[in-house]
Amino acid sequence: MKKKITASVVAFALALAMPTAAFAAQSIKAPVVDGKATVEFKDDTNAKGLEITNVKGDITVKTFDDEFYGGSYGAAAWDVVDSVLAADPNNTTIKAAVQDYNAQCSKIEQDGGTCITAFVINGEVEKDKTATVSVYLNEYYGGKTVTYVILHEDGKIQKKTVKVNADGTVNINVDQFSAFSFFLTEGLEGYEAVPQDGAVSPKTGC
Repeated sequence: MKKKITASVVAFALALAMPTAAFAAQSIKAPVVDGKATVEFKDDTNAKGLEITNVKGDITVKTFDDEFYGGSYGAAAWDVVDSVLAADPNNTTIKAAVQDYNAQCSKIEQDGGTCITAFVINGEVEKDKTATVSVYLNEYYGGKTVTYVILHEDGKIQKKTVKVNADGTVNINVDQFSAFSFFLTEGLEGYEAVPQDGAVSPKTGC
C-alpha cells in the first residue's frame, strides 16, 4: 500500500479571525532525485525551505504566510481537511482531529507562543521507509526553542518541542505528511526541549 504524504503547518483560530485571502499561499513543485527533494520558500519570512528524504515522485508544498502575522496554522489545516472531505465527505475522524489540532495550537498561543511558519506537503514516502523532513528556519531561530504540531490526513496528531540547530534546521521523522505548524516557544514554562528526530542535516543552501 502506498503511504501518502500531505504536510501542513497551520493556524485555525487565526484563520477564523482573519480572512484567508490575507495570507500569501505559495505552491511549489519539486522533483525527487535519488529519494530526496529540496524545496525553497521564496515568500516565507521565517522559513527558507525544506529537504525531504526517502520520498518518490514529485513533491508539492503549499506555504501559508503573512508578513505581519507569520504562519497561518488554520489556513494550512483547512487545506488538508478540504482535501480529505473532498474524497470522503462523511469522514468524522478528520473533523474531530482538526478541532483537537486547533485546540492544541490555540493553547500554545495562549501560553505566549507565536506561529512562525505553516505549510502543507503532498507527496509519497518510499515503501517500508520513514521520511525525514529537514525544515530550514531563518538563522535567527538557531538555538531557540520551537514547538511543532502536525495534523495528518488520517487524523493523527504529532507534537514535539525541540531546540533548533545552530544553522536553523529542525529534523522530523514521518511516515506521512500532513499539516505542520511551527511556534516559537523560547523561554515559555512547560515547553522544555527534547532531542530532535534523525541526524543533523548539512546546510543545503535553501
